Amino acid sequence: MAEVNRTPRGWYEYFKHRPRFVFSSLDGWIGMRLRSILRKRIKQRGSGRDHHRCPPAYFAAHGLFTMRAAPALACRSLGAP
Repeated sequence: MAEVNRTPRGWYEYFKHRPRFVFSSLDGWIGMRLRSILRKRIKQRGSGRDHHRCPPAYFAAHGLFTMRAAPALACRSLGAP
């Protein structure tokens, strides 16, 4: 997961002054790609159930960096309430 997190962290640093909806879109795309990779590893065909098999909480539990949560984390690290 550390290797996967490098790209979204870099994107966040580059785009951090963009509107928040950009982050949601990118997080959704990254989740879709990870689900696709996991599905191919278990040799299943595409289905609409991937989101149920690997919900966003699944990736969060494994430490995936999300750009939606990054602004709040940045504020906390600066000492803001």
